[in-house]
Amino acid sequence: MVNSIETVIDSYEARVKTVGALMKKTVEVLKRFDLEQEEKVVELRDLLAKAESLRRKDFDNSMAKIWARRREKEEKVSHTLDGFLKEQEELVAWLRKVIADGHIGLEEFKLLSQNILTRQKEAEGELSRMLRELHLEQEELGTGLKRLLQKGKGVRIKDFKAMIKAIQLRQEGRRDEVGRMLDELWGVDEEVATQWHKVMSSTRA
Repeated sequence: MVNSIETVIDSYEARVKTVGALMKKTVEVLKRFDLEQEEKVVELRDLLAKAESLRRKDFDNSMAKIWARRREKEEKVSHTLDGFLKEQEELVAWLRKVIADGHIGLEEFKLLSQNILTRQKEAEGELSRMLRELHLEQEELGTGLKRLLQKGKGVRIKDFKAMIKAIQLRQEGRRDEVGRMLDELWGVDEEVATQWHKVMSSTRA
């Protein structure tokens, strides 16, 4: 019986490590997107400085809240992921000790393991939602930047302000409607979904 239970624990531990590795790799992919996006932001700032004489300080002030929110979300994702992995590692260690001490029977263990798996999947779902939401915000800003940069010297301060306003409105509304996009402004719903699948596929490679 002990060997059977230990096999289940081994399987559970392997799942935790696999999920953890996948999510950590996803976080790294999103961070690389961040660096690429920061380069485009600098490019747009320089373009507006030349085309519209927009002061770099004013541009940076307009972007400040968006960057602050992004960093806050990234920190929350990392903290939640680290907490999840630590909790699961401690749980596996506790299960092994209980089994070694002979303080649990097979039926009791089956019931306990079902509850553990349910909680684990809920935590995984929450982490996945947080990662997807972060990626959605990246894509919203990325699409806006691409549209403005395509205007070249024809880009205007009002275009930049409209992009900032649209993103801020979307961020404020995400608390109640996670996953809905500003289709009427950016039309990126399908694009974001496609990019998210690419992100997840790349992390599995």
